[in-house]
Amino acid sequence: MKLFSSITLAAISSISFSLAAENVIPLKENNFDTYLKAQKYSLVKFFAPWCGHCKNMAPAWEKVAAKYNFAENGEPNNDREVLIAEVDCTKEQNLCQKNGVKGYPTVKSFVDSQEWDDRVPRDEDRIEDYLKKLMAGELRKKEKEPEEEKVKDTVVKITDQISFNKLISENENVIIKFYAPW
Repeated sequence: MKLFSSITLAAISSISFSLAAENVIPLKENNFDTYLKAQKYSLVKFFAPWCGHCKNMAPAWEKVAAKYNFAENGEPNNDREVLIAEVDCTKEQNLCQKNGVKGYPTVKSFVDSQEWDDRVPRDEDRIEDYLKKLMAGELRKKEKEPEEEKVKDTVVKITDQISFNKLISENENVIIKFYAPW
């Protein structure tokens, strides 16, 4: 009986989680660009269904999506200026990789289909404040961070002062491990 209750509870919770996203527009690789180009502003949550932080954020994301994706009468808002959407990274791995997703949830804003920022808040009030500032032009575009140079992964045995001096003079960054083998 306890096993049946656990299975029933798990089934109900998974149903409620999937129903909770009815106002959020699901994006896939084949419609991602089309949806983003159709709106001036887009907020996209990249998530994994098993992620605890994603599950915690889902109700706030759903409420924001209900306000922006649908008109007051419950019909789709075809005149919307803002799109609230999500990408399931367990199903759309290439799309998530292409968008630089490294953790869940990752929420990115887009302006005129161009990535704008990846520092979007996760609670309802702050998401709406962020959107208002974004639409008012009060948020600056996040600059892409320069890619770090590849670090040489080399182990060099230093046996005397000459090899030490040569290593230091030829390399900008050096980590040296001093040890005694006994």
